Amino acid sequence: MHFRPSHPLRVTLVAVPLALLAACANSGEDQTIQPSPTPTPTGTATEPPASGTAGECSAGELAVTAVQPEGLTEAAAETWNDIRSAALACDYERLATIAGEDFTYSFGGGDDPATFWRRAEEDGGEEALATLVQILGLPSGEDHEGNTVWPRVHVEPEDDTAWEELAGVYDPELIASWRDVGGYLGYRTAITPDGGWLYFVAGD
Repeated sequence: MHFRPSHPLRVTLVAVPLALLAACANSGEDQTIQPSPTPTPTGTATEPPASGTAGECSAGELAVTAVQPEGLTEAAAETWNDIRSAALACDYERLATIAGEDFTYSFGGGDDPATFWRRAEEDGGEEALATLVQILGLPSGEDHEGNTVWPRVHVEPEDDTAWEELAGVYDPELIASWRDVGGYLGYRTAITPDGGWLYFVAGD
């Protein structure tokens, strides 16, 4: 006699793998391979360069930390934000407009701030606008007239910590040379309490 399996047995054999698949689906583990997400840095908030002609100057390629200045009047904080945004956008003309007529940008003269900074970047190889953004992100000081100054080492050269704050902006050898002569000679800038931009200049 030949044994012939009944239809119910065949149904049972098929149902076993289907049940296993259902169990996997309900186990809470996604069996589908997904691309790995891009890691997100922790502890540092960054913002992209401002829109406009970004990338055409040293500041246009910066990935900057999102910061807010402390201790500024509303008018000074607005000017701080305008300067920083214009620099990140490589907008030389906008920076010159913010600067106004009584603004100091060079001890040796020049046509105008926009032309001076553009030539410094394109012909002189300086990273003037990147430095402007970087020092505006450092702790500030106050001069004897009540104006806010960046970096604070310019008005607080006796403070060792103020010198250490320059580490991410200038080479250690250059910082050491300034300390040897007793004063900061790098780029510095200042804003008045009523929002006036006084200078952005380097040198003695």
